[in-house]
Amino acid sequence: MWQQAIGRASVTDACPEDYTPSWAMWPNNGTGGYVCNKFVPMYGN
Repeated sequence: MWQQAIGRASVTDACPEDYTPSWAMWPNNGTGGYVCNKFVPMYGN
């Protein structure tokens, strides 16, 4: 499985369907921020 993540502006921003809200260190030039995560199969299945 691969983890796909997208940044979001604030904790109140909704994540797209099939994504779960979280926090990560990579957004905002490495200072951290809110993200949405989704696990996808490596080979598409």
